[in-house]
Amino acid sequence: MHRPWRPGVPTPHFFYSVLGGFLLVALAVGCTPGGPPADHAELPRALAEVQDPAFKVGPARHLVDYGFEAIEDRYIHPVAADRLALAGLAGLGRLDPAISVTPAEGRVILSRDAEQVADFAAPRADDTEAWANLAVAITRAGRAVSPTLMAASQEDIYEALFDAALADLDGYSRYASAAEARDHRASRNGFGGIGIHFGIIEAGVDVRQVIPGSPADRAGLAVGDTIISIDGRPASGLSIEQVKETLRGPIDSSCRLGVLGPEARTPRDVTLRRALVVPNTVSAERRGEVLVITLSSFNQRTARAVSDVLDGLPGEPPVQGLVLDMRGNPGGLLDQAVAVSDLFLRRGRIVFTRGRHPESRQSYDAGGGDLAHDLPMAVVIDGRSASAAEIVAAALQDAGRAVVIGTTSYGKGTVQTVIRLPNDGEMTLTWSRFHSPSGYALEGLGVLPTLCTSRPDGRAVSEAESAGLLAPLRQGDPVVATRLARWRATRPGDEAARQALRAACPARAHSTSDDDLELAVRLLGDGGLYENAVQVASHAPPARDY
Repeated sequence: MHRPWRPGVPTPHFFYSVLGGFLLVALAVGCTPGGPPADHAELPRALAEVQDPAFKVGPARHLVDYGFEAIEDRYIHPVAADRLALAGLAGLGRLDPAISVTPAEGRVILSRDAEQVADFAAPRADDTEAWANLAVAITRAGRAVSPTLMAASQEDIYEALFDAALADLDGYSRYASAAEARDHRASRNGFGGIGIHFGIIEAGVDVRQVIPGSPADRAGLAVGDTIISIDGRPASGLSIEQVKETLRGPIDSSCRLGVLGPEARTPRDVTLRRALVVPNTVSAERRGEVLVITLSSFNQRTARAVSDVLDGLPGEPPVQGLVLDMRGNPGGLLDQAVAVSDLFLRRGRIVFTRGRHPESRQSYDAGGGDLAHDLPMAVVIDGRSASAAEIVAAALQDAGRAVVIGTTSYGKGTVQTVIRLPNDGEMTLTWSRFHSPSGYALEGLGVLPTLCTSRPDGRAVSEAESAGLLAPLRQGDPVVATRLARWRATRPGDEAARQALRAACPARAHSTSDDDLELAVRLLGDGGLYENAVQVASHAPPARDY
């Protein structure tokens, strides 16, 4: 009997979707473009008289103020406006190394080749609008004395300012131009396309993969076909970006292709209608009595795809065990990580997030019902399993629903909010941390497997050693339980302790070897050993709130 997919969590009162830990929020910041600059942002007369029609001061003030307000409001740690502005202005030096901006006793000094060309009164440290206006004024002054900055586009300036300001915060916060942001939105949400992966060859566009069920699949395109024209325009000589831009378009719009098959002498005309294309992230195969489900990432259809696989259980002959293979999985949508976890859990906490902003403090619980019908289950991870993949692994391990096998995971445990900016670009901003059900923060730590298949010297275990990993579980050795208890007890910020724990089971890429999968299959085939492994890992302390 078909059981419909269910996300398992209620929709919060504000609209969002989350990616790999990325939270997409419609953020409204009350700032008004234009308006007279404050006194501290006035340009020296000589610089103000330099003509610069390409640089639009009003939109620049609006964008910088909007961005700074968003950072101050939502970043995981408090950030003062002066720090943001001064870090951002340092980015001008990346465009022209002769330019420098330095604070000095209540002033901000603009220099070129180490010689002062202007100085400005520094606003109060917390005056966001004043610092935004000052950043734009100094940029305008820098353009007046630097041919390199003058030649830079407005978007180049934005990128320099925001890249430098965000790089000063952490390694995940970043800026994307309007063009980059369009690609990011398409990756997160799907896009109107025809459903192929392609390469560029001299004759045109080489079809290398056709997504099942896509418009291209329905129209009969196949691997090895060559697209020689798109909407009447020759495809030969187009770049990858030009082809991508041409093939994508509004959903339900038409696209006419000239297609030459591998053995054909004359092309055929193919007309199809673009549809929402969301890449497949789930595959499944049987290994004897065990079903292996591989998740390559988490997009908006991942949970539904896993649900469809589980809908075929128990199968014929009946499946006796289940492996969730997330090696190399970089993560993706948070709500899909929650939904995938919920497919295997009847009750209990899945993950909670904590940050400075009230909306960053969220908890997600299982909604009831295990679509895998309590089948013995293992999760396989490696050093490239990150973010959403770590959420699923930690949730199933803490709940005693699955045995985690492999190496320590990547340790990407922060949530990034993706804020759309007035120039149609995006700012990705770290705003909270993930915590496992037992309470530990995943950031910088990751998930510790119950059965570790890497060694402190960095090598993978041999087949003989792999079999030996099961011995402590047979003998009731407390070493695994002790290590997991220490793992769960570490606090955020205790970097030395966290790195020491990670070193005991080094994060390594294991996706090219089948050894970990074979160990999982062996464990699932031994009922008593599997129960011991589950009990060892599920003895979690009560969740703490940091």
